[in-house]
Amino acid sequence: MEKNKRQKKEIPSYLKDFSFSDDARKIINSSSIFNKKGFGLWSFKKLIFLEYYIKPYLLILSNRYRKKCYFIDFFSGCGANSIEKEKINSIGSPLVSLLKGVIHNKSKNLNNRFFKWIFVEINSDFCDALQKRIDQTCKIIKERTGETLVNGQDIEVIPGDVNISIDKLVSKLEEESKSEEIAVLAFIDPYKFSAIQWETVKKLLHLRYVDVIFTMPTGTLRRGGDTCKQKEKFLSPSLLSACSNKRFCDIPEENLGELYAKDIVNVMGRSISFFEKGASVRNSTNAEIYRIELFSHSNKAVQIAETITKKLDKINYNTLKKILDQAKGEQKTITEYK
Repeated sequence: MEKNKRQKKEIPSYLKDFSFSDDARKIINSSSIFNKKGFGLWSFKKLIFLEYYIKPYLLILSNRYRKKCYFIDFFSGCGANSIEKEKINSIGSPLVSLLKGVIHNKSKNLNNRFFKWIFVEINSDFCDALQKRIDQTCKIIKERTGETLVNGQDIEVIPGDVNISIDKLVSKLEEESKSEEIAVLAFIDPYKFSAIQWETVKKLLHLRYVDVIFTMPTGTLRRGGDTCKQKEKFLSPSLLSACSNKRFCDIPEENLGELYAKDIVNVMGRSISFFEKGASVRNSTNAEIYRIELFSHSNKAVQIAETITKKLDKINYNTLKKILDQAKGEQKTITEYK
């Protein structure tokens, strides 16, 4: 899409940008290491949701309120995903946040951007690969926007378990907030429900300026929640209470999302807007893999999330495959998802 055309971005354009564009290929090929486990076509939906949300978030907070905005990705991976069975590679969430986290403001002749990006990853090999892809992404951002991002200064990769690093991370942000008005957008995308402890989520939520995009892994919860021997570490109070009365596999996915959302709002202890329904993301057998939840201080932000979700909800797995073929140039344009 040409830069001077202010057209509404459609789903094939997202997929092309993530996988088939020249910039995406340069970033992906910066390392031979990929996230390979647990990725399917449905993985594109969370990337679309994230990209769609970042622009209005930045324009509102960095432009209108002049806050320093931090972006934190709790499970960053290596920056590139190998989509299962499709032989397709895609950039991952940390690099989407970088590419879309610098927005040129023509009226003020400056860039609205995140003040800092923080990426947490437990796998050391993934951290090394992510660093290489970050370097390539920074070159592309410089060419696109003129913005110079310094890896290690504007962007920080934190190796290790987020359940351990959360204390130091929150402490730094709290210290920063004493002298500057800041805001935090946290992207929490665990590959399974037991990857993040409830106490970790609580520590993050006690920051009074944090908004959260959370992909709740309802699929792994329904499959493994009943046999988990440490439920109290990973489940919120309402989920623990629910599983004491019935099996997780007997609880509807939407109810699991509602229970978790209820506890998050309770922890925040103040008026918070959240996406009550969430965005359901399903695989080829129509089983829910995860549910995208949003918790924000802005009613407008929730309306934005609802807008993209209405579009994503119209796309089942088979339609997504056709759209992917379209993005690759192997399928004529389809319109039923618009």
